[in-house]
Order: sequence, then C-alpha cells, then structure tokens
Amino acid sequence: DSCLQANKFFSVTWELYAFFVASPKRWKYLLDSMTETGEHLVLKSLSETRWSRHAESCKAFRKNFKAFQCCLGFVSKNERENGDTRNEARSLFKNMTKLETAFMTICWIEILERFDKTIAALQKPGLDISTAVDLLSFLEGFVNSLRPLFDTGEARARMLSAIQCYQDEGKRIVSRRYPDGKSDCALQGREKFPIEGSRTFHRAPFRRAPFHRKNGRFIERCFIESLTAVSSNVLYIRSVKGALLFPDRVHFRVIH
Repeated sequence: DSCLQANKFFSVTWELYAFFVASPKRWKYLLDSMTETGEHLVLKSLSETRWSRHAESCKAFRKNFKAFQCCLGFVSKNERENGDTRNEARSLFKNMTKLETAFMTICWIEILERFDKTIAALQKPGLDISTAVDLLSFLEGFVNSLRPLFDTGEARARMLSAIQCYQDEGKRIVSRRYPDGKSDCALQGREKFPIEGSRTFHRAPFRRAPFHRKNGRFIERCFIESLTAVSSNVLYIRSVKGALLFPDRVHFRVIH
C-alpha cells in the first residue's frame, strides 16, 4: 500500500480483467486480438493469498500489452457498444498508453516471477531450514540488485509502450514558499517516478527472523537427523552455518 505506482498498476490489471470478463463479447474481442499477436496468455483474478495469480496475471499483461491496447481502442470506438462501455474502454486505454504503466509491467514481471519460484521452492516437502534462509537471502539480493537498473527499465518501457514522456511532464511546476523564507518545488516526470516506484523495493518484506529464532530446537533436530544422510563436506558447511547462527552458544574449531 505504500507504493503509489504499484497500487495503480495492479488496479489497472484488475480493472482490465473485470472489464473483459464481464462480457462474453468483449472476451472474444480480446481472444481475437491475442490470436493476431500470437500470444494466448489471459489475465487472472488477483488473490491476496496466492502470489502466483499476480505472477500469472502480470505475465499475461506483459505478453499481451499490444493486444490489450488494440482491443480497448476498438471497443472505445465501436458505436455498437453503449456509452458506458466505450467510456470505460477509453479510460483503460488511456492508462495503457502511459509510460508509467509500461515501466511497472517490466518491473513487476521480474519481481513476481522470482517471488513465485522462491515461494514454490519454500513449499517443497523436506526443505531444511538452512536452505530456506538461503532462498530468502537470494531473493532479497535479487530485489536489491534491481534498484540501480532504473535507466534500463525505462528504456525497455519506452520500447514496450512507444511513449517517451511521463504523464505529468509538461505540467506547470508548483512551488511552495514557507514562513521561514525557504521554498520547495514539486517533482515531476523522471525525477518523481523513481521515488514513487522505488518504494516497491524498500517495502519488500523478507521475513527471515522466524528462521533465526534462538530456541534452536527445530534446527538442532533437523541437523542431527541429517548427519547420516549427507557427505562430510556438506556436513562441515552446515556445521559452520549453524555455529554462525548461534555465536553466543556454539564455539567451533577445525580439527584436522
């Protein structure tokens, strides 16, 4: 909720799904447009508990970006449709032709695909606690690595949308002056969007604390049960990792 651009993006994907699924005729228009582009992935309803639905929907959104634009443009100009339908299609088409929407599409498809794969790995039976911590660490590192790649994402978004400017570029800049004589200026365009969009990365939750709780019982039991099932090298690595997790309780040394 803290990322305005992310909220706008997922609102657009949900509104697109609701718009097309509400009418068999509109759904057929969409499928016909997908046939022309050669992509057949469809939007899914978003779920608060299943991030895989977000990943699938975002992938369909990216693959059929041009098809959505084409279909919405057709419906908005189709005089056989009623006025409310055409206005709704026109509003969605306007959102689809924003550089911000294209950028968030590029950004979120990478994030959600990696989240989806990590969640699937974390749900595998028999996963040991050490691997779970590593998976979350790798995911956090991946998200952090995306922060400096704004220019690359922006270039890809421009190619996807064919729009070169942000929505608020060209608007009059509003300056505020305070009683102490200081003033500030509202950011816009390329200066404003990275700040709003970067909250996606700063707010990404990586809840590793439960895996590091120092009760030690679950970790100790898993470690003992795996003694006879792993090689000596793997056992050594796990021993070092376990000792590092509990520096105040475990002291180790290498014996040759």
